[in-house]
Amino acid sequence: MKKPIVTVVGKPNVGKSTLVNRLVGKSVAIVDNLPGVTRDRKYFEVNWQGKEFTLIDTGGLDLLSKERMLSLIRRQVEVAIAEANLIIFVIDGRNSLDETDKNIAEKIRKSKKPYLLVVNKIDSNYANLHQHEHFLQVYQLALNEPIPISSLHGLNIDQLLDKVIKNIPSQKEDPKKELINIAIVGRPNVGKSSLLNKILGEERVIVDQEPGTTRDSIEVCVERNKEYFNFIDTAGIRKKRNIILTVEKYSSAKAIESIKKADVVLLIIDITAGLADQDKKILTLMEKYGCGGIILVNKCDLVDLDEPKMIAYQDYLRRNISFGDYLPIAFISAFTGKGLLEIFDLTKKVFNEYDRWISTGNLNRIVSKVFFKYQPPIKKGKSLKIYYTTQLKSKPPSFLFFVNHPEMVTDSYRKYLVSQIRKELGSLGTPIKILVRKSGV
Repeated sequence: MKKPIVTVVGKPNVGKSTLVNRLVGKSVAIVDNLPGVTRDRKYFEVNWQGKEFTLIDTGGLDLLSKERMLSLIRRQVEVAIAEANLIIFVIDGRNSLDETDKNIAEKIRKSKKPYLLVVNKIDSNYANLHQHEHFLQVYQLALNEPIPISSLHGLNIDQLLDKVIKNIPSQKEDPKKELINIAIVGRPNVGKSSLLNKILGEERVIVDQEPGTTRDSIEVCVERNKEYFNFIDTAGIRKKRNIILTVEKYSSAKAIESIKKADVVLLIIDITAGLADQDKKILTLMEKYGCGGIILVNKCDLVDLDEPKMIAYQDYLRRNISFGDYLPIAFISAFTGKGLLEIFDLTKKVFNEYDRWISTGNLNRIVSKVFFKYQPPIKKGKSLKIYYTTQLKSKPPSFLFFVNHPEMVTDSYRKYLVSQIRKELGSLGTPIKILVRKSGV
């Protein structure tokens, strides 16, 4: 069974994300004074006193506004409330109640879900709440006894967590299973969130034509054929000179963190826009952090694409990328669903290569064959000898070469070794790392 779900709701800028960071115990949600920073619903795991639950951070809820983005956020919050076993309703204790607070209170009553009423930002007069006019007026909502806290200073957070675990149902968690972590990356507006929504069969992530709609990395686990895929939708990675807002800088940094965490990265390219310099930089990051990868060419429903044109487009991509030329390329449409089921199978194949171990005997036979085929030229009377090769680790496959003259394994010869080993092993979609050490032989 799933863990109990606790949803945090409230109007914009009442400190929900700061509270989420406190409850989780680390900085996982973007915190900024700009209203509307949190847009999608984001899930985090919390363990308190040995009891685990899933915490959902939501965007600021405004039930009256007709602004398009706020209405999209409102839909996300409504789904999060429907999922919840317990709702935490957060109010700003420094300001007077308004109609939005009252409307949210009414929505919680109608949901008939258990809830906790939290008054945040009670940073002063904490011991004299009967003198705190904004705290006292919360009783007008006719909800449960309010819980005073300060997310910023950590006041009363332990007591709040105690009340949370007291009010959520006891449920047994499934045994821990290995997840394949999959980051969905790309430039803004290439269809990352649309792809995730199509895979899930629901509007889990807000999709809009406005660039930068996704602000934070969103994680969701999908089970398919008893295998578990943890998808991470990321904010679009833009050129540094185009990033103006502080929150965008944070979003881009979170996207890069997601690449570091990923086993497999899905790089989304818009077929109508072609390959851009930023795509190449993302490929460089994937190579740098050693994750497996797949290039997904999206929006194929917008072009007339037959097999010869697909082959020509693949050739165009191969010619124009220097990093990641070993990545498989698939053509998809996040709008129609074309090619989406194949993503799971292709991801699994890439992950298997990424996590692959080669027997020492087989590895040395391959290296001997490759070395015999081509050796670096003799320099100053020195010739390279490879005595022995062993695998150090997987994720990605990394091999240690014991040689007589490490300096003779130049970058170009290292690339040759990698390309030839790849041909022998297959190694679909995964980088191969080679380390060289001088042998005492």
